Amino acid sequence: KLAPAVSPGKTWEGVTGGVLLAAAVAAGAGQVLALPLGASMALGAVTALVSVLGDLTESMFKRNAGLKDSGSLFPGHGGVLDRLDALTSSLPVAALVVNWA
Repeated sequence: KLAPAVSPGKTWEGVTGGVLLAAAVAAGAGQVLALPLGASMALGAVTALVSVLGDLTESMFKRNAGLKDSGSLFPGHGGVLDRLDALTSSLPVAALVVNWA
């Protein structure tokens, strides 16, 4: 488990797989955009790690507030914030990458 007190379903394996997949996708995008392979992969991996931190932060806020879900629009998925937390934390990193590219 990655952080059982904050988000019991998160595992180190899931984070590792997500980071590796993000690096691979970023490598492909880097090739299309003619960016250096190592830089593309590193930026993809960093973006993925930031998204995990955003997800864990939102989960921590929910735990501290005594909430299981942040809403009921998406039943069983933790609410709208659970669908957006990783995106809102990683989007600034992705925007910097696009600007750099």
